[in-house]
Amino acid sequence: MLEGIRVVDVSRVIAGPFATRILADLGAEVIKVEQPGSGDETRGWVRGSIGGEPTSPAFATFNPGKKSITLDLKHPPARDALVRLTESADVFIHNFRPGVTERLGIDADTLRKRNPRLVYCGISGFGESGPLAGRPGNDAIAQAYGGLMGMLGEPGRPPVRCVAPVGDLNAGYNAVVGVLGALLGRERSGTGATISTSLYESVMGMMGHYLTDYLTTGEAVGRLGSRNRFAQPNQAFPTADGYVVVSAVNDAMWRRAATAMDAPELAVDPRFAAQPDRVANQDELTRLMGGITRRHPSAHWVETFDRADVLCAPIQSIDAVVADEQARELGILTETEAETGRTRIPIVARQFRVNGDRGRPGRLSTLGEHTAQVLGELGYSADEIDQISVETPHLSST
Repeated sequence: MLEGIRVVDVSRVIAGPFATRILADLGAEVIKVEQPGSGDETRGWVRGSIGGEPTSPAFATFNPGKKSITLDLKHPPARDALVRLTESADVFIHNFRPGVTERLGIDADTLRKRNPRLVYCGISGFGESGPLAGRPGNDAIAQAYGGLMGMLGEPGRPPVRCVAPVGDLNAGYNAVVGVLGALLGRERSGTGATISTSLYESVMGMMGHYLTDYLTTGEAVGRLGSRNRFAQPNQAFPTADGYVVVSAVNDAMWRRAATAMDAPELAVDPRFAAQPDRVANQDELTRLMGGITRRHPSAHWVETFDRADVLCAPIQSIDAVVADEQARELGILTETEAETGRTRIPIVARQFRVNGDRGRPGRLSTLGEHTAQVLGELGYSADEIDQISVETPHLSST
């Protein structure tokens, strides 16, 4: 769907590369600009090997289907080359801190004056204004500042981090939404737009209904474990051999759940009969239901609640998820070619289909593999490419 769209990506690690992975999956040409010698940090996040080749799951997940060029942006001729490259681009994505792009001469005003059709997207830790704007940030910092980590974990226990980098990933999604909207708007207006988002804003966006709940009630929600603030029962319960999640999220389903547990008296108990009562008395409800669910293994409860048309699921380990027949049937797990092309690395496919087709990610690129090709197309000679695509450690870092 994005064939013919050129994306210049100077972002690193997760949020920006995740956004450009989505654009690449949709058919855009993504040119990943990396630091000579080291490249994106995730290239070095090696966890084991496949076919004898060291493998970084993070790099493989977020970077298939992209071209790689190396430019040391501490070097003025390399910055000039990047500016020239953006003149042929439709989209430019970065995740520098506020102020860095101005020092480098690749800020939105500069690039969009040269290419008014450019869609310029910046992803930062905390946004472009405010007391935290200049601070570095990553997913863990955003989860902490944005209130998410303060709610994760069991009551009375230390906070925990959501192991999925949800701040990074949601910021990537927000960037893609903004970019696609700007590309559509450009078809009508003829000009691009400047998009900005941050990990901090993205975490707060995920917390939206909890923030509204606080502003409405004045009650600051603490750590909830697996519970839900607004509907009960809707959490994990122990079984004889593990845990299941039971989500009886309305009164009718709750009555069916009570019958399925051979405890119909719970459905008419005034403490639990209506949803607000179950939320108000969730500690006692959790205790009583846990005493019942402990009597049988998880498989029993999944089958029992399924028959009763009550939402229920086993809490699966990651190895069980990979082996799950549903995952295989959907084709959500796919492969990308390693940088050498000699091995294939299993990764998660894009999470949607287009006309029934999930698509297949492109291969990973070696560091700087396309530098000569891309810069050559811009008119640089081989000698000039050699000079601007190598690391210049003697220059001060930006």
